[in-house]
Formats: sequence, C-alpha cells, structure tokens
Amino acid sequence: MFFITNNTNQIQQLLSDPVAIVFFGAASYHLYFLPLLISGTWLLYFANYFKQQHNSLALLTLFSILSLIVYHLLLISNNSFDLGSYTAFPSVLNLLPPASFSYSVARVVLVNIAWVVRCLPYFFIAILINQVLNKVNRKLFHNKKNTILILLVFLYINLVGRNFLPNAVSEIAIAFLLLLFGISSSHKIKCNALIIHLGLCSFGIYLIHPFVKNFIEIILNKFLPQLTQSVSILSMLAYSILSFLVSWILISFILKNKLFSQYI
Repeated sequence: MFFITNNTNQIQQLLSDPVAIVFFGAASYHLYFLPLLISGTWLLYFANYFKQQHNSLALLTLFSILSLIVYHLLLISNNSFDLGSYTAFPSVLNLLPPASFSYSVARVVLVNIAWVVRCLPYFFIAILINQVLNKVNRKLFHNKKNTILILLVFLYINLVGRNFLPNAVSEIAIAFLLLLFGISSSHKIKCNALIIHLGLCSFGIYLIHPFVKNFIEIILNKFLPQLTQSVSILSMLAYSILSFLVSWILISFILKNKLFSQYI
C-alpha cells in the first residue's frame, strides 16, 4: 500500500521498530488491539473461578470497584498504552537503556500489563452483570420502560456525562449501558439472515477495511477528485459506505475458503 500510494518513505520508519510490528500490530494502525485481545482472552480462564465463589456478588462488586479505580489511576498517570510510541509505563521504561534487550522485553510486558488493567473492569463487571441477570426476572429486564431508560442514560452519559465523570467511569458506563440496551431489546429483534451474516463477517471486515479504504481513495481521487479534496459529510459517507460494502463482499468470498475462513 505504501508503494501504491507513493509513501515509500514510511517503509523505513515502519521497519525501524520490529518489536512493535511483531507484538503491537504496528504494521497497520487498526491492529493495535492485538495485545489487548491476547491480554483480555487469557482472563477468561479465570471466569469460572469467580462465578463459583461463595457470596460471589459481593466479591465481584468489590473487584469491579477496585479494578475500575486501578484503571482510572492508570489513565490519569499517563501510563496506559500509547499508540504512537507503542509503549506503556514510560517512567519505568526510562530506567532501562533504550537499545538493550531488557528494554524490549520490559516494553512487551508493560504493554500487556497495561492492557490487562484496562480489561479487568470489563471482565469483573461482565461476570457481575451475568450473575445478576441469572437471579432477576428476565421479563422485568425486557420491560419497554426499562429498555428506554437504559437508552436514555446511555445517551446522557455519552453526550454530557463525559464532562464531569472520570474517563474510566464514562468509558465503562457507555460500553455496558449499550450492551444492556442490546440485551434488553434483543427479544424484540427477529432472526434475520442478513444480520447473522454481517455478524459472521464483522471481524474480517474490521481487518480488511484499511486496504479497501486505500484502494477506494485512489479510485475516488482519479474519478471524483473534488470529493476527496475536502472533508465533508458527503465525502465521509462515500468513504465509509463504499469501504464497508466492498469489505463485506470480499469477506463473504473469503469465508467460502476453508483455509482462510478460520482466521476471520
């Protein structure tokens, strides 16, 4: 893509940090989540342990609050993962020689620790919600008024709450309120083959869309340069809709191949 878009100078910059390419997805901006995915996945091995504990609701509530506090401290101390430098806990890294092997190892370990800290509130709160939902009457949760209330709280926090809530709290609240809204309203959604297929393709669409976006940008620059020369609602819609549809079509074909379908 660098050759096609005449950005060959970025190749040297990319290859100058092999640790970031191998461990942090630096080969493409949207792959930064790979260490997050790995760190969050191994936490699932502890899910059954916490679900089976005596008085698990109280324990999970305590761990949810503590993990949220730790995540908040990580953010305000500027020790979270930095996408530009692909590092975390910079004050700790500064104690090591930048060119040493120990620096690279510490860099990988610290980034994964930062991602674990970020995942822990989601991990504990998800198990807590699961426990609560198993104890309450589902009909109350699917009540239309409760569904609307969850949506209104979600919109309020998303639009206004960020101004006075800590970043960690607003981030977690927005994520789980949207999840609860989906669960609460899901019983009203009929099975739809198109939605099911989109769900199957969603991860693949995410992986492939930067390549598709770059090709679409080249085509639009050639045939509709006036559309790409300024950022507008029309240009953003053209990029996003075309990129999404073409990515979906490509992944649909790839899913038919047994070798590649297991990776997307």
